[in-house]
Amino acid sequence: MKRGCWEMKMSIKHKKEEETIVESVSGQPEKRIANHLALRALWVSPLFLILSAIGWGLSGAVSALLALVLVSFNFLAGAAIITRSVKISPNMLYGSVLGGYVVRLAILTGVVMSVRSFDWFDTVPFAMTLLVTHLGLLATETRYISASLAYPDLKPTSSKEIR
Repeated sequence: MKRGCWEMKMSIKHKKEEETIVESVSGQPEKRIANHLALRALWVSPLFLILSAIGWGLSGAVSALLALVLVSFNFLAGAAIITRSVKISPNMLYGSVLGGYVVRLAILTGVVMSVRSFDWFDTVPFAMTLLVTHLGLLATETRYISASLAYPDLKPTSSKEIR
């Protein structure tokens, strides 16, 4: 049966939309999850900054801001390491994840050790913000993660993302 011009155009358009959706859903899930975590960190940052400013003044707010930046850096750097090494081999992925964790932990430690002697740095709001945002963001992110092979990253939020 021969298709008309309109049917061919619709078929091509539907196929392109399907390919775009598949690429956006399945391409680099770790990057999408890390970006989602960083966005959530941005959403909760006013709460931590205000609470730290009320409790410890300007130095508390600056310390909380530093902690929020480090948390976002940690998530995004971890995803970048995974994205880069997964293309090489599984063994490279395993080594990079372990080595990347140690390096990121060393960077966090180095930043804390280098700023802890300054007057503007308060340990308590920094530590509370760092711990609560790391654990809280990871715990809340489990609501948005899809553990299926059809959607290996975030759960689809619209009918366009469903294949």
